[in-house]
Amino acid sequence: MRPPPTEFDRQYTEQRHAIDLARQYLEKEGFTRMQRVLAKDVERGKLPAGEAAGAVRYALLAVVERVAARVGYTRYVELMKDQEMAEAMRFALEDISERRGINTPEAREQLRQSTFQTVLRHWHLVAHEQRGRQRYEVTADLARRFLRETPPTLPCDGLKLPVDSLVLVVPEEVGLVGRLPGGGLAPITEIYAVESPAPEGRYWFLWLCLREPSGTAAFSLVNVYLGQGRTLGEAILLTRNEGGPGQDPGWENACVLLAGAAHYLASGGTARQDWYDETARELHEKLAALPKGMQAERERLRERLHAVSPGRRIILEDAPSS
Repeated sequence: MRPPPTEFDRQYTEQRHAIDLARQYLEKEGFTRMQRVLAKDVERGKLPAGEAAGAVRYALLAVVERVAARVGYTRYVELMKDQEMAEAMRFALEDISERRGINTPEAREQLRQSTFQTVLRHWHLVAHEQRGRQRYEVTADLARRFLRETPPTLPCDGLKLPVDSLVLVVPEEVGLVGRLPGGGLAPITEIYAVESPAPEGRYWFLWLCLREPSGTAAFSLVNVYLGQGRTLGEAILLTRNEGGPGQDPGWENACVLLAGAAHYLASGGTARQDWYDETARELHEKLAALPKGMQAERERLRERLHAVSPGRRIILEDAPSS
């Protein structure tokens, strides 16, 4: 049975038409012109206003896709240093400031931070899409054990994700919570993580998805630096000190849970593949059986597999007792 949709499904898969439209206008018009051209196409009756609004909403994501393909999908630092990305963000800031009449330094700084967060979330979506939509789940009992038993003394040098971009679905029973914008608390339902290289270590870029019972969603973004020679506890302390009191209080437990899952898998822990799409399973098996020299056929199968989604989830669970 197909599992419930993730935040990725809601913000990427279900928005595919808007993203495709943003790509088309970016390719044809460039970032600085696309919004004006979209508006003119609406005026001329060539495009419905709702579709144009969707393309505008994902315009920066289309830029992120193009730049990430050039610098590497998991390399956020290189992405933000890229000239095309920097120019797109600068134009977006000026355009929004002008249209909304944002003039004070405080308001402009708030807008700048908000734009950075938007780009970071877009990058998470792009990395998750391009690296295979790796969906991991963990049983509630095992998740509680990770939270209880993962030691802060774990060396960062040996702490690696099983793949460089994944989502870890969090069982509701574990009670992991984060802070909503209004100050209340809501369950953390998913942890999106991208492992990215950094000087003398690695980054874990985390996007924590919060969802209230009413369906209202929120998010929290945290970048954890796993420096060489450091421990997990030292990495968490450094991130806490750099983030200050404004950080979501739930991120530390989320980081420990993710570290526990990574360590468990690296140590030979049990993981079961649950295929919920037989077509995807068949395509995956055909792709694995094809010789590497058959590039055209392999690419064709990859495209078909990409279209139907991975069709599987990887479930971490305790090994059955003998």
